[in-house]
Amino acid sequence: MENTSTNRPQLLTAFCLLSFIGSAVAMILQLSVILFHDSFLQLAQKYAFQYGNVSFSYMTATTLFIVYAISFIGVIGLWHTRRIGYWIYVSAQVIIVLLQLISPTGISISNLCATIVFVTGYTYFFKTLK
Repeated sequence: MENTSTNRPQLLTAFCLLSFIGSAVAMILQLSVILFHDSFLQLAQKYAFQYGNVSFSYMTATTLFIVYAISFIGVIGLWHTRRIGYWIYVSAQVIIVLLQLISPTGISISNLCATIVFVTGYTYFFKTLK
């Protein structure tokens, strides 16, 4: 029987698994915002944005859903140790950060830190990718 496993470093595997989870959860959350927009907006106004009037558009949620899906595709490429996966993932992360920067709610430091850690981690393993 042929050995089909790749020589993926364990830390790269851990990064990929965490990225799968993060991208999937983000897609589910954005899909929830799209499907339950009015209810989400009421809850956000009541609990999260008590001191400001912030609105979430379908367009923003749809755009973020698509970009997180692209990020997920990039992670699939990274899982298969493909360099194209790296470029797709990093591009999606840059777009996510830019979208958060222009968002009325801004960017959270925790999201920015996570993005930096994961992009740095994948960059460290770039030489092992095919």
